[in-house]
Amino acid sequence: MDCRLVGFVASEPLIVEELIGALSKSAMRDFLAEELGFSSHNHGWGYAVASRLRKRWSILFYKTVIPIWEDPHHIDLNGRLFVGILHARRASKNTPINTFSAHPYMYVLDDGSWMFLAQNGRINRELGLKMLEEKPATLNAELVTDTFVYGLLLREAYSKTSGESSERMLNAIQSLDERLMNAGANGRCMNTLVLQYTPNDAPLLFAVRAVYEEKVKEYCELYLVEKNESFCFASSTTSLILEQAGFKIREIGANEVSVVSLRDGVPKVETFKHV
Repeated sequence: MDCRLVGFVASEPLIVEELIGALSKSAMRDFLAEELGFSSHNHGWGYAVASRLRKRWSILFYKTVIPIWEDPHHIDLNGRLFVGILHARRASKNTPINTFSAHPYMYVLDDGSWMFLAQNGRINRELGLKMLEEKPATLNAELVTDTFVYGLLLREAYSKTSGESSERMLNAIQSLDERLMNAGANGRCMNTLVLQYTPNDAPLLFAVRAVYEEKVKEYCELYLVEKNESFCFASSTTSLILEQAGFKIREIGANEVSVVSLRDGVPKVETFKHV
């Protein structure tokens, strides 16, 4: 699955609108993707955003098969602090193209947390299903994507961890991706964004840079992008468009997991090496 994605913490609505605008431009015509044989991400888009206004949170979740640049939908941005993920999809071969298959996906974890998941890259869907310890009895593999299966695996991995929510998700991501690699089920890249919303009204953002083939590095690279007091982790083409709009960008360049938590409304970023 070749996609464009953005995971962000923003201090004002205008920043979020700029991020969506850059995602739309990069999805409509991706000059880096043209080198890989395609030019657009036209199989839907979506977002999951935690929005805070006067110390109270709202959750915004939306996805559609309509290409982002054709969609008349407008996100309602009334908050003063935003934590979220954006995604524009180009479907992998032999995977469904519909609204269900647009990202992000939503899952409920064993501690009650909501997990919103989006990916750029792919895993082997059939091998992934075989790796599930608790296989859904009525799941038709042809009706779901490899990323949906990845989310099932991540939910299962999370259930085997303990500790604080951020520590549990970090351990789940790292253990799952290592397991996928050992099984030969990983793709050329598996960049992943997770927005976790815990039962105590605490949003957590996880951004995974996981690129395994030099041939796709330029297209799959993840960047750290900053402007004012806001920042995001964004796909290469989207980041280059944001740079033209005055954002500062930096290649992440190595496989790592960034964990973003909030303390009294102030983001804290921790970075960990990844497989």
